[in-house]
Amino acid sequence: MMVLRLCIYKLRAQFYGLTHGAFFLIFFIFSSLLIGCQTSSLIEIRIIDFEYENIEITSGTTVRWINGDDKSHTVTEGNPPISGEWGSPFIATGDQFEYQFKKPGSFDYWCRVHPFMTGTIRVIDN
Repeated sequence: MMVLRLCIYKLRAQFYGLTHGAFFLIFFIFSSLLIGCQTSSLIEIRIIDFEYENIEITSGTTVRWINGDDKSHTVTEGNPPISGEWGSPFIATGDQFEYQFKKPGSFDYWCRVHPFMTGTIRVIDN
């Protein structure tokens, strides 16, 4: 009887181990698929710098810049001192600016308040 209980215990432990492993495998695959279908990206402004200066996204993705700094900033397409087609107003602490990138290409951006703050968004076709 004791041997039977021990065998049942071992089988149950193996079953639970397999189900936990399967659960994490399914979770990993599902998470990977969600990341591949990403339709928005986030760039935070911290201590007078862009958190991610260079990112790659697919066309149709909306990028959101959030100002986590105690100074106002802008997000302006182009290179200092020339502005491009799109740009934000002044973004105060805690405020944000969003822009949807609809066509492929490479888009430089900068802060009109702090021209040394620069970045590039590379948009690829999905």
